[in-house]
Formats: sequence, C-alpha cells, structure tokens
Amino acid sequence: MNLRIRVLLLLGIAATLALPQAPAQGDEALALARQLVLRSGMATQLYAIPIQFEHSAAQHRGRVPAQAITLVTRAGKEAFQPAKLHEEVVRSVAAKMSQAGMRDALEWLESAPGGRITAVEEAAATSVSQATMTRYLDGLRTQPPSQQRVKLIGDVMSVANVVESSAGALEAITLGIAVGFDAMQPLEQQAGADVLQLRLRKSNLRAELLANLDAALPALMLYTYREVSDADLSAYVEFMQTPAGAEYTRVGLGAIEEALVRGSFRMGQLMRRNVSAPRTKT
Repeated sequence: MNLRIRVLLLLGIAATLALPQAPAQGDEALALARQLVLRSGMATQLYAIPIQFEHSAAQHRGRVPAQAITLVTRAGKEAFQPAKLHEEVVRSVAAKMSQAGMRDALEWLESAPGGRITAVEEAAATSVSQATMTRYLDGLRTQPPSQQRVKLIGDVMSVANVVESSAGALEAITLGIAVGFDAMQPLEQQAGADVLQLRLRKSNLRAELLANLDAALPALMLYTYREVSDADLSAYVEFMQTPAGAEYTRVGLGAIEEALVRGSFRMGQLMRRNVSAPRTKT
C-alpha cells in the first residue's frame, strides 16, 4: 500500500545485491506472496516509483548539466522498472513472511474495510499532485478535521511506521540518483555505490527527511483517507497491532526497501554500460 511501501533502514550491501531465495515450501509461499502483493495494492503503487525518481532527479536542474539529468532519468526508469521491483518484492515476502501471516493478512485485505482502504490508497498514489493538495489544504482551513480524526490518522501513521519508512524510500531513491551521477565521472573519480551508501548513512539526510515528512505527511494522510470512515480506520489500526499485521508491515516495508536499494545498485551498472564517460584523466 502506498504509505506502507516505504521501508525501515538501508540494508547492508550483501543483502541488497542478493535476491532472497524462496523457502523450502517455495511454490505455495510464492503463490501466497504474489496474491498478497496484488491484494495489498503494492503492485499498483510500484508504478509510481519511476515517476518519483524522475521528479527527484529533476530537482538537480541548474546544478548539473541537463544532459546528465536526462541520462540519469532514463537509466532510473530502467533500473526501477515496476515489473522488476514487483518480482523482487514477491520473492522477498515469500522468503521472509510466514505462510500463516500471509493468510491472515490476506483475510484482512479481503475484508470489507481492508478492501476500501486499499482502494483509496491505490487511488491516492495516482491522483495526488501539488495542485490537488493545495486545494485540499485550502479546504481544511475552513473545515478542519475533528480531533478524533486527527488522532486516528496519527494512530495509522504510528502503526504503519509511515514517517520512517517514507524517509527510507526517499533515501534509497537519492542513492540511485547519486550512483547515476557518480558513474558519469572518470573511473578514478568514481566513489562507487557502496561508498555512496555509506556516505548517505553518515549524512544528515535521514534526519532532514524525517523532520520534513513528520510535518508534511499528516495532511497527505488526511487526504488519502478522506473518504474512509472512522470505523474502517479503527479496524485498520487494530489489524496492524495484531501479530499478523505487525509481520505484514515489517516484511512488506522491508521487501520494498530492499528492492529500491537493489534498483540503486542497478543504476551504476546501467550507467557504466550506457554512458560514454572518460575513463582516465587528460
């Protein structure tokens, strides 16, 4: 789901480069994982990732040559192909989530409240724009939400780990852009994806993202669930607090983060193949 598919922390290099193997019960686990990824709306939400990458790359205009942005954006669309991310997420979920947990999560997602929540999350992922949010925020000034609604949204953000996981996703996309620009440098000047990942971890980026998202996301969450009843949101929070809900959140977020970081590493491979950069100093 769109506000659940952002992830915990950037993982180690070995974990990001190697796809997890399906467990011994492979076929059944993979079938359940495919169904879960589809039912949860994650499959649909993944199609927004290349768009987010393009928007993030465009923010570098004026600081790097336009041609570099074009090349990085093109490679990003290939490195973060939704179909590729989808398959990686499915395999990760199959390897790391119990079959009992997957069945319980599917039961919730196929319930009436679960279906309604998934539907609005999918819709928000494709409809939110700056203009849309501006209009919505203008409306909130004249008709503010009730305290109960604000509390429910806060509860959803807490149980779904929205702020932290959103920061993780944006950090992974930032890594991909950095890897792309790095690969355009002469070989002896390239830092490499692993070094860039370490630099990001040591930088203030995560703290800055957390602060910005903590301020911005409540309004986005109010918009996303604006047509969902308090009863449905309460049921959602209750599910997320169950063992199955907690496992679903942890594994689902982790699977998406891993896929995004692997996409960042693919950026370097693609850029090294496709960019004709000088390899030695002149």
